[in-house]
Amino acid sequence: MKRAIKTTFTDFPQLVLTPSTMICAECERAYNDKNLRFKPIYSDKRGEYRIIDRAEVLDLICNPQDEWVLSVPYSFKKHHWLYAGLSDKHTAYIGTDDRTIIVEYDKINIVELVNSVKDYIAYGVPRKELKAGKYSVFTLVKFPFLNTCEEFFEQARPCGLIDLIVQYTPAVKDKKTFERKEENTMLTSAESNAVTLLGCIAKSSRYRAENGLQFWDGFFERRINRFKSLDAHEFVSKLSEAVGSINNGGYAEMVRDMSEDDLNDMMAVIRSKTHLIVAIVYAEKDRD
Repeated sequence: MKRAIKTTFTDFPQLVLTPSTMICAECERAYNDKNLRFKPIYSDKRGEYRIIDRAEVLDLICNPQDEWVLSVPYSFKKHHWLYAGLSDKHTAYIGTDDRTIIVEYDKINIVELVNSVKDYIAYGVPRKELKAGKYSVFTLVKFPFLNTCEEFFEQARPCGLIDLIVQYTPAVKDKKTFERKEENTMLTSAESNAVTLLGCIAKSSRYRAENGLQFWDGFFERRINRFKSLDAHEFVSKLSEAVGSINNGGYAEMVRDMSEDDLNDMMAVIRSKTHLIVAIVYAEKDRD
């Protein structure tokens, strides 16, 4: 084993399933095969594999065979084949750099998922944000459809499938244009109150007037998160002070005139949907 395996190799638990000081010739041959490290590989016949093009990866996942093996590199530094398993039409065990991605075809519409990710990348949704499921205020405003698709994506994110699809979706030279329809956002009374209150505070913020980009790119939301555990009156007082707002937007009067139940409902929305509410405030900031 010491003569066959390099000292920089770290995936011993995947290569050697039972404790041993020996390695067989076939395993050593696979270990030394650079194609199994640097290239996407596919096999639908025992004892044989072929190097596939990156563009083939997602099509092969969408069209599973009775018996097949697929393994793909991310960094081109890892023995990704160690994480691949024998797949069939019901379940796939796809090898990647450091994990096995398990796809259960009976539980998820893989074709719809792949096409959705491809479309969103074509529209210009940042790949990093798609992988994490954490979208900036600017992205949510530009692509409001992300709010409706995220529940579907969440099913596939923990197993690493979204990462794989994003990784192997080709670059798009000519981006699609998303035409945002001007329509009234359907909000509950509490959500509408939250948007109105935060909009008033943002509009009268001196910091926003002087540092607009920084304000909307996290500053405002972080201040909301800092104070949103407080009751409504103290929340408004602390937040307006933190962002340099002066009460010419009427937010103090708004809170004063609301019933206790309405205040509690509004604060519950601010606490549970902070990022989304800030995105709506940003989207409507120029509307009179």
